[in-house]
Amino acid sequence: MNQPDIKSICEQAIKQMRQDEKPKSSCVIDGYFVKKTSKNELDCAKFARRQGVPTPEPCRCPESEEDGTVYISFGHIPGKNLEEIYRRDFNNEKRLNDKTRLMFKKAAEILANIHSKTNEYKGCCDEQFKIEREEEEMKNKLCKIKSVNLPSKYQDLVECAEKMILEIIKNIFSDGDVVFHHGDYKLDNIIVNSDDDLVIVDWEGAGWGSRWYDIAYLLADIDTHSSTEAQKILRHYMSEAHLEKDVEDRFRYARIYQEIIRIHSNVDGRNDEQFNVGLKNLKRLVSGIGDSNP
Repeated sequence: MNQPDIKSICEQAIKQMRQDEKPKSSCVIDGYFVKKTSKNELDCAKFARRQGVPTPEPCRCPESEEDGTVYISFGHIPGKNLEEIYRRDFNNEKRLNDKTRLMFKKAAEILANIHSKTNEYKGCCDEQFKIEREEEEMKNKLCKIKSVNLPSKYQDLVECAEKMILEIIKNIFSDGDVVFHHGDYKLDNIIVNSDDDLVIVDWEGAGWGSRWYDIAYLLADIDTHSSTEAQKILRHYMSEAHLEKDVEDRFRYARIYQEIIRIHSNVDGRNDEQFNVGLKNLKRLVSGIGDSNP
């Protein structure tokens, strides 16, 4: 079987992305996914693959942009993402079926493995984690959310979340929780192939971060519909990551953090449904802090 000409594929993809009326950041050519992204994604995807994480092999295209961004090609992974499977299989009784629950447990196991590579990542990365940057970013996000005309029932909510910033940061970035993380471990970045094996894509946000941020992204949709199902997967992750049960409440703080990001991402009207879902979830989570049972 002839090897694909990656250079030619990249050239075609880049040309197509630049020619579109609204320039795109990715496209597929001959089954190869080509993406304009940061060098960080290339480095982190290569690192994860070297560590045995199931992810497509990245290949840097020869061309790069003046702003320092690069083009990367990935082999196409046939299958469905976990988002599609979850939407299809989550039943009216708010329970996962056994097969889909097993897929979520596999995703939690892979995540625990990613986080376990922190020492290896430390040895090949010069960047240092700065908790002050996380605190500043959260303040800026909440400030922008406050600047829009929120429904009256949510106006006090953002101020309440603002008062919790230090508590949230302390809980999800405590000792042992800053790890090599994926950074965008949501369901549509987890591909289920024809053999029901999971493949992880999109490493653009990877690097230093909170383990709880990753697990909050994985379980956000399930937690919205059934906290009982979310807790089952959370406890499986904690077992795989060898974490004690007394840190379980950090998940709730991470969910607050994740919902603030969801609201902020859609504050400009990009997706009104997601904006409203985020506000509703944030209200539930903030009011539930301190409860022993989610």
